[in-house]
Amino acid sequence: MKAIEQKKLYKHKGFVQHKLFDNGEQVIFEFENGYGASVLTGRIAYGNINRPFEVAVTRNGYLCYDTPITNDVIGYLTIDEALKVLDDIEQLPDAPK
Repeated sequence: MKAIEQKKLYKHKGFVQHKLFDNGEQVIFEFENGYGASVLTGRIAYGNINRPFEVAVTRNGYLCYDTPITNDVIGYLTIDEALKVLDDIEQLPDAPK
């Protein structure tokens, strides 16, 4: 991940953790509404050189496939598109407990 992209992700509200893997990176977010996100890049992500980011919605720390945002992961995103998805997740109504 490029330093400028990393900085944008780290500055986004809800940033919790950054993990490095042999074949990629993961940035984890948690929001006050009970939802969060896992942002992947590298060979572990659905992406390519120009659109390297994948975002998955999480709920209470687990992958969530039943939100209005998506019923799967969203791959092949630019940094700005990934940040927009994070904003959308943060704006969801409170997650069921």
